[in-house]
Amino acid sequence: MMKNIYILSTLIFILLFLMVDNSTENTRLVDSTIDLVKVDKSDRKMYLMFQNQVFKAYQIALGDNPKGHKEQKGDQKTPEG
Repeated sequence: MMKNIYILSTLIFILLFLMVDNSTENTRLVDSTIDLVKVDKSDRKMYLMFQNQVFKAYQIALGDNPKGHKEQKGDQKTPEG
C-alpha cells in the first residue's frame, strides 16, 4: 500500500511540475516521453530521463538513514521501488 502511494505521489509531482514550469528544457521534455524516473538515494537526487538522457534533476528529501531496505516503521530508511 505504501509503495503504491509513493509511486502515485511521485507521478503527481512530476505532472504538476511539468504543467507549471515553462522553460525551454521542459518544453522539450513535454514533447518527449519520460521513460525512467531514477532515484539515487546516496546523492539524494531524482532524475527524469528519456533514452538515457537526464532532462531534469531534483534534490529530494529522504529519511535520516535512507540506505538499505526498509525493515520496520520508524527505522528512518526510505523504501526501494
